[in-house]
Amino acid sequence: MPDLFAHFSSAYLTMPRGGDARKSALFIMGSLLPDLPARAMVIVLGRVFHVEATAALGVMHTPIGLLLLCYLLALLFEATYRRIAFVALMAGAALHLMLDLMQEPFYLGSYTPWFPFSTRTLHFDLFHYNDSVYLFPLLLILTLAKAWRERCRPT
Repeated sequence: MPDLFAHFSSAYLTMPRGGDARKSALFIMGSLLPDLPARAMVIVLGRVFHVEATAALGVMHTPIGLLLLCYLLALLFEATYRRIAFVALMAGAALHLMLDLMQEPFYLGSYTPWFPFSTRTLHFDLFHYNDSVYLFPLLLILTLAKAWRERCRPT
């Protein structure tokens, strides 16, 4: 199920109504984090420098890799907001990993939640990896409906 839109919409739909906009944006960004930097690394290293970089996908889908990435990104914020930024980014990333762990893997299991202590993979096979294609219209309608309600609510 989880493609980028499914990850985005799952984060957006689970956000509390009327919450802090900065935290909400960081939560959504965190839900996209495991895929965006990994795909960018694969494209840049693979297509530009002709280096095999598919391991980047695996590292970005581990708790250790995401902890480090969220920590580094939180350092970009002012000191008083870093802890909040880190927690919001990690919460979004945790949602991303939870959705990914529920899907049937494309080829071999690629999610290694115990890395670097173990390279044993884990997945729960609750749905097929292409199910988001069928769920896209529903997720789009729900996301647009929530956005409309948020925009039209009285302040």
